Amino acid sequence: MVRKSFGFICLTALFAACGHESQRNSAPNETSRQAGGPVTANISGLTPPMQSALAKYAAGFALFAPREYAANQGSDTISRVNADFNGDGSEDAAVYGHDATRELLLILLSDSTGAYKVYPLSENKLEPFPNGVGISLRVHPPGPLEIPETLREANTPRSLKYAALDVGFGQEAGEMYYWDGSKFVKVVTGD
Repeated sequence: MVRKSFGFICLTALFAACGHESQRNSAPNETSRQAGGPVTANISGLTPPMQSALAKYAAGFALFAPREYAANQGSDTISRVNADFNGDGSEDAAVYGHDATRELLLILLSDSTGAYKVYPLSENKLEPFPNGVGISLRVHPPGPLEIPETLREANTPRSLKYAALDVGFGQEAGEMYYWDGSKFVKVVTGD
């Protein structure tokens, strides 16, 4: 009797642990079926209006998973950041990932109605990454924009009015996208 009870307890504990592990691993980028549409990633940190705009623009969009990143990226594998990129007081999001055919860098920008519009910053044919993904996203806060003078162009602002998206390519190369009131403008920040 004791042996059967012990076996039952062990089996129950193992089942509970496996169920918990499965939930934990699927939470950040869970897949769900949209009504009448293709499978779309449910990305942690995106509001339902953001998810809706993203699903309309890129059905089946998914973030690149940390395991897909290059080994030299270390822990710098951020493929979603949230900030107020246009200064309207609502949180926006930048995402880097893919749908079935494209590698995408997108900003989901809020408008005055509470809806979100997708601004594609980069769209490329989805190709294999033999050495792993090498792009990581960060937020540059409003305020002084300190970049090397050799990279500063005539129209590059000295200060940012709103938060900007910093895109890192490996260790030193990078670019930034800031909102100028009507569009996102790219600035090279490293080479």
